[in-house]
Amino acid sequence: SPYISIAKSLKLDDTTTSSIANLICIYHNLYIFASKLIKIFKSCHYSNNYFYFCRKFSIVMALSKLEISYWTNTYKDQQGALYSEDGKTLLTVPTDLISYNVAEGTENINHRCFRNCTSLKEVSLPASLKRIGKSAFNNCLALETIIIPDNVYSIGESAFENCFHLHTAFLPSAMIEIPKRMFFNCKSLHEITFPEKIFCVLQEAFYGCLSLQHVSLNEGLEMIFEKAFKHCESLQEFIMPDSVRFMEEETLANCTSLKSIVLSDAIEDFGFSCCPHCPNIESVDMRPSEEFIKQTHSNWDFFPKRNPKNSINPYPSNYFWKDGDNLYCGIDGLSSVTLVCSFIKGTEYTVPAFVNKVRAGAFINAPQLRTLILPEGSISIDDTLHFWTQLDTIKFYNRQTSKICLII
Repeated sequence: SPYISIAKSLKLDDTTTSSIANLICIYHNLYIFASKLIKIFKSCHYSNNYFYFCRKFSIVMALSKLEISYWTNTYKDQQGALYSEDGKTLLTVPTDLISYNVAEGTENINHRCFRNCTSLKEVSLPASLKRIGKSAFNNCLALETIIIPDNVYSIGESAFENCFHLHTAFLPSAMIEIPKRMFFNCKSLHEITFPEKIFCVLQEAFYGCLSLQHVSLNEGLEMIFEKAFKHCESLQEFIMPDSVRFMEEETLANCTSLKSIVLSDAIEDFGFSCCPHCPNIESVDMRPSEEFIKQTHSNWDFFPKRNPKNSINPYPSNYFWKDGDNLYCGIDGLSSVTLVCSFIKGTEYTVPAFVNKVRAGAFINAPQLRTLILPEGSISIDDTLHFWTQLDTIKFYNRQTSKICLII
């Protein structure tokens, strides 16, 4: 039966073949193909053993030398690329391609379609394209430029992962999110501009983009998830639009050239965990506005106030501001003030008395600090001491008398 064989060009790995359910999700109409195999295995008395079936399926594919695909009514072009009968889906291509023009009228590029095309240097995508599948261009090591047509609204995760020589990428205007690991380990990518509809950047989207120097974020972006820009070691400045509300852990971790961060006016949380191991940070600022504080915080009258319409409380629930080398957060109408993170360069620092709490790891980006003087009750020693292993001495002073009352 031809159902025992499957085209090598499917490129299914062990993980993919580990469950029929996954295969059905990845390949159209696979249930037809799977049902035929199950009938065959029934005669071997293994039809009830699910995992044995999966192993058998993998072996069948590995031994297959026939170029028979489960897709019905498909055709190949002159370069050996396989299309669906209606020409709307590019299913798979030979891995030895150097350049390729996807046919006009194509709307979908299948999952892993160009995966491991290590010699592919250029690919032209048609204006008709709407969707690009997961890992579609994964490990296209020689690919240098990608221009994604504006009608593309869906791109799968890891679409361009490990495209080491990709230096230029143009994103479509219809795109609404940067998917997980989209440009993971694209070491040559040096600049990216977000389309205006992007509202979130998912995990590790630009992780390991060592040459990325400039990121232009769009107004309307709201969320940046963990490790999105980790190890972007050439990035020197990161400016958030005012629409950004959330930035997760290690978003800018190990950005060793990063010097300046400009926070969104609407940011609800930001701390040391957003940018650990960034030794060259010189400033963290709020976007310049009338509310940007320019006075000493020893006088509470100088705290910047907001007056949104129909709001009784002039302060947001979490309000961040920068004073010198320190970033503070006022919570619930400034009833509590937290020192979020510090970038001081000296060896000794005294935390101001108006600070109620020092966030764990607040001084992780102050590697020269050796002596820290804190107001009583501002930290829980057991919870935070392990974050400050570079310190030689921690002192506490009484808020009223300013006298040292404890030395660790």
